[in-house]
Amino acid sequence: MKSKQVFYIAFSLLLLGSLLPNEVESLRVDLNKLAECTESGLKVATTLLVRAIPCVKKLAKCADFRAIKTKDLDITALALWAINICKRS
Repeated sequence: MKSKQVFYIAFSLLLLGSLLPNEVESLRVDLNKLAECTESGLKVATTLLVRAIPCVKKLAKCADFRAIKTKDLDITALALWAINICKRS
């Protein structure tokens, strides 16, 4: 079974490699464009967070969500906590 998995992974990597261009120019990064894109991305992220936090609070209130103690959980308690969340939703 494992040899088939290794074969499929190797085959998929070869297939993905064939999609790449054969001749790659040097990887140049335009720092000005990178700065502009990063700035735009941060603006979008902050706008989404500003709007998302109140929505999450309203959803928690509507769903009658009660927080439980999450500090100092061992792996078993953490798994049980995650299962309970999945059951609620």
